[in-house]
Amino acid sequence: MKVNNLATFEGWIAGEDVTLAESALKAISYLDDANLVLPTLLANLDGDRAKVAMYQLQKVFSQVLASTMNSAIDDLFAREKLKITVRKETIRLLGMIQTPRSLEILK
Repeated sequence: MKVNNLATFEGWIAGEDVTLAESALKAISYLDDANLVLPTLLANLDGDRAKVAMYQLQKVFSQVLASTMNSAIDDLFAREKLKITVRKETIRLLGMIQTPRSLEILK
């Protein structure tokens, strides 16, 4: 059975079972439409699942337009509270993707 629908995973991601939720966050980064997955990963960067969601962003960012990625990063840095791990990984990710916008942010 091939599952390629974000809605299939949303219940698991929102659920109480941390292991299942983190596994679902990992799984959605393999879905075909990274643009649909991105908001879910970004929404999970504030809670206990932030580390897992952050690491999946690298895979998803490689599949979206640079403008979409830049907008997501701008939104991240505009958040009033951002976990240290998320901030640190975002900065590391900016150095890896090396778009004009990412390099401008790193200055």
